[in-house]
Amino acid sequence: MATDKDAMRIIRRIVVGLKKHEQSDVVQLAKFTDCIVNFFAPNETSVRISCKLQDDVMLLYRPSHSLAGLPFLKSQERKFINDSDLGSVILQHSPECPLWRLPDFTDVDPIPEKTLSQGVYVGVAVITESSDGRILMTQRADHMRAFPRSWVPPGGHLEIGENIIEGGLRELEEETGLKFDRNTTNTRVLCLWESVYPVLLRIGSPKNHHIVVYLHIKSDESWEQLLMKMKLDPDEVQACTWLTQDDVKRLFASGKARSWVTKKYLTGSDSLVSQPSELNLAQMFPATLWQDKEIYSGTQLALQRWLEYCRERDGIIRSKI
Repeated sequence: MATDKDAMRIIRRIVVGLKKHEQSDVVQLAKFTDCIVNFFAPNETSVRISCKLQDDVMLLYRPSHSLAGLPFLKSQERKFINDSDLGSVILQHSPECPLWRLPDFTDVDPIPEKTLSQGVYVGVAVITESSDGRILMTQRADHMRAFPRSWVPPGGHLEIGENIIEGGLRELEEETGLKFDRNTTNTRVLCLWESVYPVLLRIGSPKNHHIVVYLHIKSDESWEQLLMKMKLDPDEVQACTWLTQDDVKRLFASGKARSWVTKKYLTGSDSLVSQPSELNLAQMFPATLWQDKEIYSGTQLALQRWLEYCRERDGIIRSKI
């Protein structure tokens, strides 16, 4: 794999590499200001690509013709060859992606040289589903530099030498105390999201640029059993909740349908179970991000893809009965 050697020397995290097709030996390390979705599909908000982790670089390239049109579950049959090949997957970004809009936006502070030298980092987040069909969401701590107080699936950066599943399960354990065996856990990729922070140019010039891999794992324990094992890391997480499919559907609904109360569990010294409090789903996310059919965040996309997976999975189960 040919890459810029000088650029590779300064890499401290796994970064994104771009190539035109799978057979190409030439890899272009993505620059911080490169809009990745626009690289593959100009003026679009999503594109199907192939994704492979190789030599601590996340390679993105156009999929073969035979994979490009596969349905959701079928496209996962090639997943995780050597735990590092995601196969064919959807990559998406916000219709207001700051780096997509940057050339047309003049009223923004210049991006510092230190930021420009970062490249595009790789993150991983995990949608954890219990045996009874609830998924775990966590609220980021107030002091986090990016997306403070946001409700997200547990996740973080991939580390050098780490594969995708290892990174996702490590982050899940560090943030929530939940430990899963990578060799026995049912794991699949839901989607990739091009994440830029801040999310809008009118808020400020971009400070972080990531491609985030959203994984889905299915536990053989109920959400209450999992809750009993949880211990949130107060440095990163201040609360958690377990959402049903109906809860997630309400998030995508408009108007009063989103005003629905569930329970959240706060960071505790020993146990989360004794500290439940009410959570209004309508307050979990900024209203501007949920007011129409557009997808503005990676969490939105991952939840949408999870619902699609559930519909297809449940349909297959019903057809076998």
